[in-house]
Amino acid sequence: MPSTQYRFSFGLEYDMAPKHVLGQVLEASIPVPVKDLLAVLPDFRKQFHNMTMMNPHQ
Repeated sequence: MPSTQYRFSFGLEYDMAPKHVLGQVLEASIPVPVKDLLAVLPDFRKQFHNMTMMNPHQ
């Protein structure tokens, strides 16, 4: 019985396609709740806390 080998390939031969697709992905807007941002971005959370806790009368 002959061994069957499969090769997965994509017919697109354009070299700039991956860069173009990545550019499109990075330009996409994705709604993310602020609470999720604060949970994963400690530096952002610290700055946000400092900005919102400032006394406006100082």
